[in-house]
Amino acid sequence: MSILALTPCWYNRAHRPLQTPREAVEGAYYAYCRHCHRPIFSLDAAFWHIDGGFNIETLGDLANSFLSVEDVADGMTIARFALDPSADDAAVEALKEQIRKDYGIGEEDNALSIRDHRLGRSHPRRPAARGSAAA
Repeated sequence: MSILALTPCWYNRAHRPLQTPREAVEGAYYAYCRHCHRPIFSLDAAFWHIDGGFNIETLGDLANSFLSVEDVADGMTIARFALDPSADDAAVEALKEQIRKDYGIGEEDNALSIRDHRLGRSHPRRPAARGSAAA
C-alpha cells in the first residue's frame, strides 16, 4: 500500500503551470499543474483553474461583469461587486475608487487588490515582495 503526499496546490488552491503556454487557444491558456499534474486553464495566464470543473469565469458576459476584492497573499476572494455589462468606464472607475476607500486598498501592509472580471480587462499579478526592485 502506497501513501501519496498532498500537493501544495491542494493546500493553497493556487495551481501553477508546469510551463507557461505561449499562445491562447480559443481565448484561454491550457497547461498542466506543476504540483498535481492535472489539466488546468486560465483566461489571463495569471489565475489558473482545474480544467473541466465549475468556474464562474467561463459562464459568459453576465458572469464576467463584476469586480472582486482579492487577498492576493492568501488567494481568496473577499467581496464581489456585480456590474451592468453596459456600464461605461467612468462608472466602473468610480465604483473602483469607492471600493479602494472602503477596503483600504493601496494602503501600506494591505494585501488586497481589485480584480476586474470584465472581458478583455487585465487582471492584477501577485505583487512583488516588499523591498524588491520593481520590474
